[in-house]
Amino acid sequence: LLLIFLFPFFTSVLTAQESSIKIYNNVLRGSNPTPVDYDHQGKGIFYNGPSLAFRHIWQNELFHQFEIGGKFRNQAKEAGSYKQTSIFLRYEFGQHWKNLFFNKLDFQCGFTLKFYYDKEEVGFPHRLYDFPSDHLEIGIAPAVFTDLEYDLKNGIYFSISLSLLAGSAGIDTQTVYNPALTPRQQESGGLSIDLFQEQTLRLGIGYTFPQKKEEEESSTPLPLSKS
Repeated sequence: LLLIFLFPFFTSVLTAQESSIKIYNNVLRGSNPTPVDYDHQGKGIFYNGPSLAFRHIWQNELFHQFEIGGKFRNQAKEAGSYKQTSIFLRYEFGQHWKNLFFNKLDFQCGFTLKFYYDKEEVGFPHRLYDFPSDHLEIGIAPAVFTDLEYDLKNGIYFSISLSLLAGSAGIDTQTVYNPALTPRQQESGGLSIDLFQEQTLRLGIGYTFPQKKEEEESSTPLPLSKS
């Protein structure tokens, strides 16, 4: 899946007018989208880990961006272990305006589609269940976003992006290891659909790769020799 996701990125390098790389820190505001049976906080502000993005802008100022990120937790408790894995792939497409404000601020907006994988393994009794449990959620989440970028120097820029999640759809499964139940009875879950679930704030630092200079020699006519 990752190779399929990144294939358009490598092919678009050949046709892009401008290419850049970004490192984000992701902060979520709203309902926590990851399964957190152990320390669930409901609604609030949550740190969702770092991410790495690659962006390409064409001559018509349209752009697309590929991003991968996530977070991992592995804690040892007296009663057992706790593990949480959250991975996402995000694709963005939209319009870019360079130096739109004060000849320093770039602006872009568009649509985004996120594919996410969230898993939690709680190896001890906790808030929701009296037995160890696993929680898995896989799905997709479309959204709209806006982005401001401030040019620093030497191709480095600061980026702040805000996206409003329009909804999400996925498969949500839980397994509670209660020895009094059969393996089939221990499992539950189904289709999970949420609307306006979260807002994502991304703060990042980017670097624009130097643009290739056109070969002026090929377009400049040779001087005529004097007779």
